[in-house]
Amino acid sequence: MKSKKKNKAKIKSKEVEEKIEVLEKDDIDYLNSLDVWIVSHGGCGSNYIADLLEENNINVRLKKGRINNYNYGKYCHLSFIPKDVKTKILYVYGDLINSAYSQEKRNILQFNLHKLKSYHNHSDSNDPFNYLFQYNNFYNNQNVISLKYPYSKNDLLECFKKLKINISDEKIQIKKRKNIFNQEYLNESSDDMKKIFEFYKGIKKII
Repeated sequence: MKSKKKNKAKIKSKEVEEKIEVLEKDDIDYLNSLDVWIVSHGGCGSNYIADLLEENNINVRLKKGRINNYNYGKYCHLSFIPKDVKTKILYVYGDLINSAYSQEKRNILQFNLHKLKSYHNHSDSNDPFNYLFQYNNFYNNQNVISLKYPYSKNDLLECFKKLKINISDEKIQIKKRKNIFNQEYLNESSDDMKKIFEFYKGIKKII
């Protein structure tokens, strides 16, 4: 019985690998052109870090700025590491329920959920939005520097040190989260937000 389960798992992994090939060589070349690829599930301060690094001449987007930056937006919430990507990676995660709530308040939750499910065919009924899929792919990779939100100035400095980036602590100004989730909000939230709360509220490693 055990061997059959293993065979099924191997087949599923193979199917995911085949789907990943939808990303073209140009996509891989873009990611490898960056000094650091910053990726997250959204709503957890990754854009602040990207802005900070960019202001200090670290290439994190190729084209500067967030607005109308197609390539940056395409890869910033990817849920897996494509084959042949060699660049440094900073994975930001955590505080998931508040992160999703923050995105919903800014009307970008559905947009970012779509990015999490793009370019792969992973499917897990216990992980409907691929948050755990992303976590397992990035956090468990020895070549990735992981940073859990909320993070402190010292947390950032430690990550920068591991990435061999030199930024003065005086340049780091971290703001507290404005949008804090209250369960009463579920009465007026989207179906996606309700589902996120239902499936992920008890998973401590990503909240």
